[in-house]
Amino acid sequence: MAIPAKEMPKTRLRTLLSLRGITHTDQAMNTYPQICTEIGLDCHTCIEGTAQNLARVCKGLRGKMIGQMFVQIYSDPACSPMHAHFAAAYEGASEAKPRAMAAVA
Repeated sequence: MAIPAKEMPKTRLRTLLSLRGITHTDQAMNTYPQICTEIGLDCHTCIEGTAQNLARVCKGLRGKMIGQMFVQIYSDPACSPMHAHFAAAYEGASEAKPRAMAAVA
């Protein structure tokens, strides 16, 4: 029997607890920035890389929208001091880079 495309199949499994109310900022997982340093990431590298990638896919964000994106991506309070660095990195990556002129033979 095929499942129609827009319907979710019913499962017979039961979960042990509901995960809907648990976010990564809850006490059980609130280990930022320690978890980052354990895998070799520092805040500046993480923030800059994310800001550069965001600038590639979401061009033209300004002011408050950059801040809102930061909060959506980095919802842990331990990351909040990097807000201004994220905005500067995004704006730096968004600047139009001059193209090299091709040599004319």
